[in-house]
Order: sequence, then C-alpha cells, then structure tokens
Amino acid sequence: MDSLKDYLEKRNINISPNQTERILQTNYNEYNILEQIDLICDFHNRVKDGEGIYLLRLQSNIGKEMEECKINIKRLKKMLLDIEKQGIKDAFENELLSSGHQILLKAEACVKYIGETEYIELIKRSMRSNELSIVSCEKTNLWRCENYICIADTSKLCFNMVEWDCITYLSKIKRRGIHIDYEKVIESFALKSGLDEMSETYIKAMVSYPYEYMKVCARKREGKKKWSAEEYGEKLSAAKFKDGDCLV
Repeated sequence: MDSLKDYLEKRNINISPNQTERILQTNYNEYNILEQIDLICDFHNRVKDGEGIYLLRLQSNIGKEMEECKINIKRLKKMLLDIEKQGIKDAFENELLSSGHQILLKAEACVKYIGETEYIELIKRSMRSNELSIVSCEKTNLWRCENYICIADTSKLCFNMVEWDCITYLSKIKRRGIHIDYEKVIESFALKSGLDEMSETYIKAMVSYPYEYMKVCARKREGKKKWSAEEYGEKLSAAKFKDGDCLV
C-alpha cells in the first residue's frame, strides 16, 4: 500500500514543508483568488477516484462541519434564552441580546437553504468519489511550481466534500472584509470541479453562515479568552461586520 506521500507524488503533488517558494500572501484581489481556486480544483481533480485512495489512513470529516453549525445554533438559542430569563448582566449580554436573534435567523436560514435530500446526495457523491479536502487552502500552504502542486502541511488532509475547501477558503477571505464577486468565484469553482447548481447553492449558503459571531460566543461560553465583558461585547459587535452579507 502506498503512503500518503507516494500517493500524492504519483499525481505530481509534492509535500514541501521547507520550500522557499511558499508565498506569504498579503494582498487579495479577484484575479489571484480565482487563480487559487483553480489550483484547489486542480488538486481535487488529481487526487479523486484514485486507486487505493480508500486505503489511506485519513480521517473522514464528511458531515462534520454542518453538524457543528447546527450545534452552534442550538447553543446560541440557549444563551439568548438564559439572558431573557435572568436579565442582562453585562456589556456582552447586552450586545448578544441586541444582535443575537438576527444572527440566529441568518444561521438557521443558511443551514436550511439546501434541503436534506439534496444534502445527502452531495455526501453520497463525495463518498463515491473518495474526495479529499485540503482544509488549509491559502498560498502559504498550497502553491504551484511548474507542473507540480506543492503542499506544505498535509496534517489536516481528510476525506470530505470538495465544496468545503471552497467554503473555508472564501469564508476566511470574506471575514477579512475583501470585496469581490463571490458568486462569480463560486461558479468558477463549480465549473472547474464538475459540480452542479446544487453544489453552488450549498457553497453560497455556507459561506454566508456567521462563523465569526459563533466563534466569539463559543469563546465566551468556554472562557478560553481572558477578555472582559466589554471586550467580548466589542468582539461580538465587530463579528457582525466580519461575517458580512448573505449570498443567498
């Protein structure tokens, strides 16, 4: 059985953790984002349906992200309900009660935008094709060198729907406040990946999910950051703008 390194090298993909060609990207525009999307699609197309791919000892994350999104919705509901029952105690709870219901509606709409039947069909396709997800898709981890694709870190490589690489990559760019034609980029990804309109719809919905807002709520709930209630409130307020507008 081939190792992961052997499997990738047969497909002109090199693991290059110390390569000097790695690009530390600071400027984003539609052109270089589309260029990276093309590279992500090229990686996916090189590795899918490969002989023996199912033997690689990789984790399967199929369905994991969607379940996490649903769990965060339930937790946000509980936080809001607790504040409504017990009253506002600090600046964080004041901001949460002020904006939380609107964010909750947005999050629920995103996960429900594609029907359960359609979602299951996407999962089945991913499993049939043994699709691999890179997870970390930026130029610091994935770049092209002539006919080769170079990847620095394969530790997050897993079996998953290819849509999630596009979702994760574009969500990070969106939270940086970078304004591009996201629908055009998603259409490009779907076309180059041989995906249909259902996949485009799914990507648009999940790129619209309020990840940053949910992240701040999780940090407050778990106490991972030693911020004051005022700081948490400010982070939550900023998260609304970082998450940006809905694409659906």
